[in-house]
Amino acid sequence: MIGALWTGISGLSASRAALDNESNNIANVNTVGYKASRVSFADMMYQDSIGKGASVTNAEKQYTQGSLNPTGSSYDLALDGDGFFVVSNINPTGTSETYYTRAGNLRMGENGTLQDANGYEVQGWAMSSLDPTSDIVSTNNNWRYFNDNFTEKAGNQIIQFSNRVETYAAKVTDYASTAKSDSTVLTGSGIKSQSDKISDINTLMINYQNALEDYAENPDATSSPSIAQSTLLDFPDNTNSIMDGEKDQIYTYINGDKVYAEYVNTTATTDFIEEVDLAVSNGSFTMTDLDGDGTVGGQGDYDILASRVATYKTLADEISSKTGLNAYTVNSTTNEASTAFEDVINGLVKIDSIIPGEEFTIGDVIEASGTTEVEGKSTTLSVAEKGSAEGAVISAMEALSKAISGKQQDVFSTNDLNIDGIPKNYTYSMTIYDKEAGENISVPSSDLLISNVTSIDDAAEQINANSELSKYVEAKNINGNLVVQTLNSNYDVEFSSRMEELPSIGVSLNNIVDNADYTFNINIDGTLVISSTYSPDPLINPYTTTASQIYNDIKTQINTYNLTATDKLKITPLNDGNFSIYTEDKEVSLEGSTISINGENLPVNPTGVQTPANLTVLEEGMFTITPADNTTYSLDILGETITYNSGTGATSTSIYNGIVSAINLNSNINNLVDIGSLSGNDFNISQTKIDTLSPSVTIAPLSNLSYSSSTTATVGTPEEYAFSPTLADDMSASVFTLEIDGVELKVKTDQTPTVAELGNALAGALAEESSLADKIEITNNGTDIIIREKISSQGYQGLPSTPSLTVTSLTDTGDEFNSVQYSTNENTKIEINANYSGREGAGAEFMQIVSTVEQDTSMSSLQLRLDTLGLTDQSFSEFSVDESGLITMTQDGVDFVVGQIAVAQFVNNIGLEAIGDNLLKETTKSGKAVYSTNNDNTTVIKDETLELSTADLSESLVNLMVFQRAFEANSKSITTADQLLTTLIQLKN
Repeated sequence: MIGALWTGISGLSASRAALDNESNNIANVNTVGYKASRVSFADMMYQDSIGKGASVTNAEKQYTQGSLNPTGSSYDLALDGDGFFVVSNINPTGTSETYYTRAGNLRMGENGTLQDANGYEVQGWAMSSLDPTSDIVSTNNNWRYFNDNFTEKAGNQIIQFSNRVETYAAKVTDYASTAKSDSTVLTGSGIKSQSDKISDINTLMINYQNALEDYAENPDATSSPSIAQSTLLDFPDNTNSIMDGEKDQIYTYINGDKVYAEYVNTTATTDFIEEVDLAVSNGSFTMTDLDGDGTVGGQGDYDILASRVATYKTLADEISSKTGLNAYTVNSTTNEASTAFEDVINGLVKIDSIIPGEEFTIGDVIEASGTTEVEGKSTTLSVAEKGSAEGAVISAMEALSKAISGKQQDVFSTNDLNIDGIPKNYTYSMTIYDKEAGENISVPSSDLLISNVTSIDDAAEQINANSELSKYVEAKNINGNLVVQTLNSNYDVEFSSRMEELPSIGVSLNNIVDNADYTFNINIDGTLVISSTYSPDPLINPYTTTASQIYNDIKTQINTYNLTATDKLKITPLNDGNFSIYTEDKEVSLEGSTISINGENLPVNPTGVQTPANLTVLEEGMFTITPADNTTYSLDILGETITYNSGTGATSTSIYNGIVSAINLNSNINNLVDIGSLSGNDFNISQTKIDTLSPSVTIAPLSNLSYSSSTTATVGTPEEYAFSPTLADDMSASVFTLEIDGVELKVKTDQTPTVAELGNALAGALAEESSLADKIEITNNGTDIIIREKISSQGYQGLPSTPSLTVTSLTDTGDEFNSVQYSTNENTKIEINANYSGREGAGAEFMQIVSTVEQDTSMSSLQLRLDTLGLTDQSFSEFSVDESGLITMTQDGVDFVVGQIAVAQFVNNIGLEAIGDNLLKETTKSGKAVYSTNNDNTTVIKDETLELSTADLSESLVNLMVFQRAFEANSKSITTADQLLTTLIQLKN
């Protein structure tokens, strides 16, 4: 009986365990990811073939797939297939414990990591830390992540490799508001308007996105960069050019569209003429008679050259206005950009595609004048070649970045630099960002001295010759402007130019007076430090003084002063009679320094002696006709004989008409007289003009006409003024000014002038004043200078005003003939020209960030906050997960893959140990967790979905009833055995 009792007890114990298990299943019927468990029973040991009861062999979970329930919550995930999420409980001590779960009700923790409902951090392959030097491309070195300034997406693509995932994200600032049209003073150098720049950027963004998408489709392709097309247009050079007037044009066809420039009618400036003359003198250009006036080198020739240069530059500007193209005039030897006359006049225009890999076609290259066309040619310098994979992306990105940002250009005009032919001296330096150092630095280490500058080229050459500056920038002469711009290698950095003109005395000795003394007084901070007078020795070099003699004297005085002085002075070489004295000490003032001429002996102002004019009086009178047939009527008009034969039936009217007709047909007099109408037999004839080549006032009858004069006519004689200058001794070089009719004729005499030399000089000056040269003439007889009235269409009417002849000193302030011109300049900061300076691109900012999730590295917690990851300055973004577990955070339309959720699989899921809170623990029975790269297994992660509990409520209720009956039956067996045992005990008693 005792055995039966224990057997029943074992049954009760087994049934209790079964009831406990089924109750647990029922309790977790709504638990996310819960896997129902079942109890397995086994019979116990036998004795004499009779079993001793039942026991629970195990209670094991059944890892069947639970139903998937869509929730709409992005943080709800479900595993469809075999596998487990991996979570880690990180203890305050820094240690951690790893668990596994099917519960996908996740969230973002306070620290930004992905966590389960318990706050345990979900494990997976996290985004690698960003390397600022290789993962981030930013045109603003102060910005290393996306911020509110980046308002527009430029490109975005997720690229999956076999063992990693890369996210390309690029954004730009508001380029439409920062883009500015390039200054037209830089014409011919690839200038673009604001709208052109915006159009280029829009096209380049499309090109960049296309390159990313191509890369995503074939990420393992061999990488190769894209190559941009470059083509040279070669128009007829100056020798063969036919452009010389309005309506002429040059044109070409680009992608089938005609691009042209009309002839730009331009007047050559003095600077342009000097540039042409320099090219002629150095043998790089030959001047010809372009305007057909029979002379070479006239104003018309220069104007045509200036117009051709302007037309070539205009065509380059027109081509640059086409989306995706940039054009500029070039040097014929190097094909490098140049706006210098000797290069542009060759008619070469280079076109670059700013879109790597995109081809453009060139049609005819034509220069047209009227119906005549001269054909040029085009040469492809580099063929467009589309790259592949990462190389193509890099090419597209760099092209877009350059268009967004563009090289910085600091521009100084000739006026800004005060360049006037007299040597100038400056210092130049800059602050610029050094990418290797990662900080702003000053370059060069000490200010660069730019000395003896008489042209923009002088300044540009000295800047480019500095080894420190040439690492970062280059200086150019663009249309007579000094342009300092960044190199292609650091196009995106910013710099601040510092340019100052040093304290100096500028001197021009281009009108030297022979045998005169020149005194130099140089002050430093108000103190006279050098006072020297140059006096030529007439016995050695009589009556001749040169600029070099004076220059060498002052140079010697400066060298002597510098031997003991603290404030050193420097002197530039003599250049075409010009030089400057300067100091590198910017705190020094040279104000008050003077250079003057001594020894002038001015002649006395001569008084003019007038010979009055005998004024011209024009003839006027009346003719009377006596009509007669077959009669010859003749008269003399201003020396011309007018004849008319009357014929038969003659009347006064027919005779009058015949005479009038004969006068009108005579081109020598028809515009000199006025014929009145016939009144009876009378008509008037009056002289209105004088024939200046053959003056005459005679009107008289010759035959069969009577005449009465109403005005006594006279040809007259001109008014004259004679000046008899008394020239002084051997130091009488002076400025003579003849003033008449509001016009001043100024001439400078030699040291020992004669009246004839002075008269000829005044006559030469008169020839330059066409309005006055039509009214007077200047002659001399060796003693007198004679100002004489010229005959006009009204004869002699007297000079327009009383002339005067005055003498002034060569040193008068402001006089164009000043023998010594000088100016003192204080240290002056020279600002960049704000109207011309800027950036070649839109002046906006571009940033590309490439983030990577390595799928073959160790696992870690998954950070979701983009600001913590260094991607943006904002933490909030949209969370999503794809079927492979890739986590994408989306912010402002840009997707970032920040990690991949790991899916663990085991050889024996049943061997996992359940520890509560939906967590499982690895055991020796389960084996080690197994992971697949990119979760490449049959398990799929469903987003916005939860896996429901596999506990079946109906099945569990049935099981409860079964286990209840079993429990009750076992209880009955116990009570029965107990009753029998009690009966047996009673029998004994």
